[in-house]
Amino acid sequence: MAFNIVNEKLKPLFDHTSDGVIILDKSMNFHALNPSAEEITGWIASEKVGKRFPFEKLIRLNSGEIIEESTGAFNSTAINHDLAMEVTLGHGNKLLVPAVSFPISDTGEDLYYGLILENVLLKFGVSEKLIKQERLDELTGLLQRDYFEQVAGNEMKRMKKNGGNLGAILVQIGNLNQIKQKSGILKANETIKKIGSLVKGNSRDVDLVCYYSENEFMVLLVNSDSSKMNIILKRLKEKLDQTNKSGYLPIPIQIKLGHVLLNQHYEEIFNSVKLSLENFI
Repeated sequence: MAFNIVNEKLKPLFDHTSDGVIILDKSMNFHALNPSAEEITGWIASEKVGKRFPFEKLIRLNSGEIIEESTGAFNSTAINHDLAMEVTLGHGNKLLVPAVSFPISDTGEDLYYGLILENVLLKFGVSEKLIKQERLDELTGLLQRDYFEQVAGNEMKRMKKNGGNLGAILVQIGNLNQIKQKSGILKANETIKKIGSLVKGNSRDVDLVCYYSENEFMVLLVNSDSSKMNIILKRLKEKLDQTNKSGYLPIPIQIKLGHVLLNQHYEEIFNSVKLSLENFI
């Protein structure tokens, strides 16, 4: 007999809770999502049913380990409370929400699993605006350094497991202090904002762009290679040169660029890219 939410006495949980409820079949494909799960994740139930659940969205809370298969996350005999799931909010901000998986005994031979996502946005009054403020720099709109390094750490764990190249580009404004002294803090902030926008606009959507320090911007290139990095570097150099000549900035800037590509020892990437800074372009 096919799985049925009513027969399994899950309808009150499924329909009348603010928490997200996801039902998976034994092959770890989506079977059903309740309205709250759609709201929390941004997924549409009709588009997800029959498709495989993305395990890279799950982590183990105690270890921070990214889960890439069902083993340990979905136990056929026990509830698992040691989970969190990454969801992407409407404006692209990411949030980890606590999650619980549990087995569902079907009346037939098949086994189904439930995943409950705690609606922390509603329960704790956490607004997307607040999350945005905590994770994005107010001046530039780029990732703040603390959050950037947290997400970068997750990428490093993923790369260590799966292999591949992780790249970084550092953009440093060499004469920011002189701009402050000569033209004031407002002009300096205008320069920072415009350079940050330029760096973001000439990076790939999949890359992480951060306002790294007072005069530095960092781009983490995910699953990159020398060809992809060189394209971005060339584009950045051309745009920065054009920007300096166009009068777009309040005062001409001096820029240094550093870049590094690693296929191991990913945790050294930030120091390595600092050491790679070139002369002013």
